[in-house]
Amino acid sequence: PPRIREFVDKVSRVVGPGESGAVLLTSSPLRYFVRQLLEACEYMGAHLSDDIHLDQIIRNAFMAKYHFIRLFKATFILSPYQYILRKRLESARVQLLGGSNVTETAFDAGYPDSSSFSKAFKAAFGVTPSSVKLK
Repeated sequence: PPRIREFVDKVSRVVGPGESGAVLLTSSPLRYFVRQLLEACEYMGAHLSDDIHLDQIIRNAFMAKYHFIRLFKATFILSPYQYILRKRLESARVQLLGGSNVTETAFDAGYPDSSSFSKAFKAAFGVTPSSVKLK
């Protein structure tokens, strides 16, 4: 999950100008939402290799589905699904830098084949997985 200060800064920007993070975090409902979003990020991070469904994440966040999605996207600039994909690609990048095979890494990241993985990887990082592996 993101560092707390970065998270507070993002929440401050989402709520509006003139509001400080310290003021925002004194609000009991906001503290609850911050905690729930951080716990959702932790859950997603711990289950990246699993087939994660939004219902599982929401069950752990104790929020209504659309409220959670709206708050998550406003805070992290990504939907929960996009966040999971991004984290999986970041994990795959680390594997490739460690010398892992591109095809195995693609399957580990949840992609059905190396070509769809390569396309997503290049869109996310601007380079192909094989070029990362060569470095």
